[in-house]
Amino acid sequence: MTVKGAILLVLTTLLLDINLFAQQEPVVRWSFAPQVGTDIGVTLPYPISKIEGTFNPYPDILPSLGARTTFRFREGWSFAAEVTYKTVAMTADARVTNQKMRGGEGGTDQYFTGTAFMESSFTQLEVPLYLKYMFGRSRSHRILLGGYYSYMLDTKFVSEARKGFIGAAPDNADDLITPDNPRRMDFSQDLSGWDAGVVLGYELGINSKLNMGIRVMTGLKDIFKGESPFENSMIHLRGTLVVSYNIFETGNR
Repeated sequence: MTVKGAILLVLTTLLLDINLFAQQEPVVRWSFAPQVGTDIGVTLPYPISKIEGTFNPYPDILPSLGARTTFRFREGWSFAAEVTYKTVAMTADARVTNQKMRGGEGGTDQYFTGTAFMESSFTQLEVPLYLKYMFGRSRSHRILLGGYYSYMLDTKFVSEARKGFIGAAPDNADDLITPDNPRRMDFSQDLSGWDAGVVLGYELGINSKLNMGIRVMTGLKDIFKGESPFENSMIHLRGTLVVSYNIFETGNR
């Protein structure tokens, strides 16, 4: 084979590959899709290194329902907006040493050593906004990066000291706590009415209409609207699995 013939063969192969890629490239420019999913979320002490002891969260697996719209503004790039109704809830137990709690009896700080139980629930309308980069021969693989805002509809945060002691200073046993005499503290009224944070995820296009994705979402603010009653802040952290189906679409032409 001559050099000219080899070059011609390479060019022909490249043209065929480009034509095949163009045929597989999705033509959808705008889409609207209902979506369902599930969230596994926790309210996490931050920084967790300040907790002297153990913290064991047990998140509930709860469904979510929403919709999203996607607009492809350039080759391989899309912008998406969603509205989702969900409840993120968990229980947890902890073993702490000299855990500082603000605003005890008489407005003074208190220190708790022992075992405690915590229960939290956040029913919310969540609005994620993110960019989506699509890659692969058929653009079926997508990386998501953006942020979210959540408006809290109903919130609950209850902590119950079940065994140990409370004192006005570290290591002071001013009040003994037993299973028969627990100390229950309801901080629900102190919770913030909104949350905001970061979204990072991956989505797979099963076919031209069906999509499945996983995400990690972390809050960037304290769950309490004022000063936290604890020495550390509490933030939202959750993993999300969603499935969406495009019911309305428009093409490039």
